[in-house]
Amino acid sequence: MGSGTGKSHSFLIKAAQIAHKDPYARIHCFDTKQISFEVLHGIPGIFIYDNPVTEMDRIWDGLYSIARLTESRYTAVREKRKKLSDFPDEWVFVDEGNDLGDRLKTYWTKTLGNTSASPAIWPEAIAAILRQGRQANVFGEWMFQDLTDRAMGGQSLKFAFGGFCAAGFLPNQFARTVGTPAEECLEGPGRILVCQGNKRTWTQGFLGDEQWLHDYALENRKGMRYEAA
Repeated sequence: MGSGTGKSHSFLIKAAQIAHKDPYARIHCFDTKQISFEVLHGIPGIFIYDNPVTEMDRIWDGLYSIARLTESRYTAVREKRKKLSDFPDEWVFVDEGNDLGDRLKTYWTKTLGNTSASPAIWPEAIAAILRQGRQANVFGEWMFQDLTDRAMGGQSLKFAFGGFCAAGFLPNQFARTVGTPAEECLEGPGRILVCQGNKRTWTQGFLGDEQWLHDYALENRKGMRYEAA
């Protein structure tokens, strides 16, 4: 998605909807821009990782924790201790995926002291979440301004997504990411093209008052307690 298309606000609205409709779901929001999920701070069951300045370790560990959670659910099913239907939903929202990829690489080399080009977190954690999460009730949505293998640590993960949403795109970007023929881009805030298989549908997002979204997300979660992943 291009810049200024309302992508961050659409994430905020969806996270608030999930929080309201399913008070048992945990929601994990990663945002190296630092402000996309600001209004959802303090709501039980919503875990926000949005400080890349002094808490990249928390962002790094948070992604690994979700991958371990996914694996532990499959292990519990294999050992006949649980059924997949026993597990509540986990939602992972990642805004500014391209910037996150750059910061993970910097953390991998400058903080952790590794010399290999691709951070291990991509094959060890993020790929597992994207490829294996759905059946374990771990769902993810990632926002990229340009979805390439390079942006995802050199991993070929594009087809791990069940669908794509596109906005503010150029024809070559659309063809490279979704396929041909390239759609004509309808411009304007909140205009998003939803692509699943060969079906393509233009939608119009709406702008929600931030205080109203906070109260809506909180309404069915008051007094509830959640453990981190």
